Amino acid sequence: MFRYRKTDITPEEEMELALLVRRHRSVLYNVCRNIFPDDIYHMNALYNDIICNLWKSMGQVRKKGSEEAWVRQIAANTAVSFERDEKKALTTIPFTQEIVENLVEKENNLLLDELYELVEQLDSKEKIVMEMYLDRIPQAEIARRLALTETNVSTMIGRIKKKLIYLKDNK
Repeated sequence: MFRYRKTDITPEEEMELALLVRRHRSVLYNVCRNIFPDDIYHMNALYNDIICNLWKSMGQVRKKGSEEAWVRQIAANTAVSFERDEKKALTTIPFTQEIVENLVEKENNLLLDELYELVEQLDSKEKIVMEMYLDRIPQAEIARRLALTETNVSTMIGRIKKKLIYLKDNK
């Protein structure tokens, strides 16, 4: 036999809930339409939340008054909570991997722009070596293209890096 968990609804409770919703459908729709008049998605989500809260409170003792007043109270409280939660959700944007990658890319672009501005201040031979280095051309290839030794290219790159740091600090 299937056992219901505490959060599951029995067939009798489901029937009682369905009848309750059917009797007060207009009340529920009016509350939803008043909160989200132009947004069907949020209106449906609120409607579902109201039904869930009605089910959760069905076992509790109802205060004196009509069933409709009780349904309105649950619907109104749910709507206020739902609207508050939606406003919170709109003001916060979770960091996704895509957002992080975009931020890193923008930061890297800013750093590269700054680096290329500094490279523009170098003399022509230093500029050529640094642009090749920034294009990730191996030092052996740079040496071959410029008719220099690898040691000479390595020393030049070290000196250029120091010069760029100096230029950046005195900018």
